[in-house]
Amino acid sequence: MKKILTSSPQWYSIIIAVLTIGFLLVLTTSTLTLALQEMQDWKGSQDYMKAYSAAEGWLELALLKIKDNWYGYYGQLNDSKILWGWNKDPKISYDFDSKVESYSGTIDWFQSDIVPLFWTDNSWVMRSTNAITLTSTDSNLIWNIVGEKSWISWIWAITNSTTVWKKEITTVSGNTDFTFTQSQGVQDFVATNPESYLIIYNSWNTEISYTLNSWNEAITKPRALVISSAKVGKYTQNLETVIDNTEFLWILKYSIYSWN
Repeated sequence: MKKILTSSPQWYSIIIAVLTIGFLLVLTTSTLTLALQEMQDWKGSQDYMKAYSAAEGWLELALLKIKDNWYGYYGQLNDSKILWGWNKDPKISYDFDSKVESYSGTIDWFQSDIVPLFWTDNSWVMRSTNAITLTSTDSNLIWNIVGEKSWISWIWAITNSTTVWKKEITTVSGNTDFTFTQSQGVQDFVATNPESYLIIYNSWNTEISYTLNSWNEAITKPRALVISSAKVGKYTQNLETVIDNTEFLWILKYSIYSWN
């Protein structure tokens, strides 16, 4: 009689034990991988928030310096100081420049651009522009230069030879009046009226382009871009905001325009 060989119960136990160990190993590895990924994601979110917070803080610092130094301020700042006391500190910076010698822009219909004809120098001292030119291909561009108590107005362009009637605010016996005084050149008016403003107005129903030059001096752009940056680890945050002088000086848009 032949014997029929059957598997021993011990082999079943060994197989089950191996499969159980393999399952537990896979489960443990997966759990460890998930935990490490969660830690990495948490650390990345922390670096992201640190970078954003640092960039936002540097943007506020730039805006504060602009407010303190007024129009035409320009500056750059790079720093890597310890802010939180950790080894991986953010690299932070901001960049702002609103001072130019030449500016080209466009004005939408029935809108204005306002340009301060002065700037802040390297010592944070206010300097006035002594000569400007304004060019455009459209005669519907109207300009008005406003000083403290006087102004001049005309259309289209400003050159070295542009001469217009100067208007002044006068007070006689307590009564305020607007008077036409002498004819004066644009360059003379700008040179003798420090911290004056140029208001450029589009009187037509299409967009108008223009170019403003300040003859190797400086003016303040009607709009300037402030950029602040911060980098922590592999995360970089760049924040931008626009300083719009035309928006801040909106009351000047209601100046009197007259070239008669």
